[in-house]
Amino acid sequence: MQSSDPVLKQYYQALSRVKTYTPEEERALFREYKITHSRNLRRLLIESCLKLVFSLARRYWMDKNPDTLKALISAGNVGLVEAVDKFDPERGTRFASY
Repeated sequence: MQSSDPVLKQYYQALSRVKTYTPEEERALFREYKITHSRNLRRLLIESCLKLVFSLARRYWMDKNPDTLKALISAGNVGLVEAVDKFDPERGTRFASY
């Protein structure tokens, strides 16, 4: 983490506490979510990919302006929120690669 922005540092530290799931755990969570539409399961599935969003945002962060990185992270997070309802775990791919 190269930015000195306190918000980004706090967000990065919070990501270290987010659980990532094995492919089997992820499929089981998605199957249950598709049946129950549980808000808690939805949140868990979205949170499990936040590290990936952060990593990708940093990769495309060219100008080293913290506000740009925040915008990239925000756009990625919105994409996760939209994708969680469209993802089909039975197609054999991970949510992160969707």
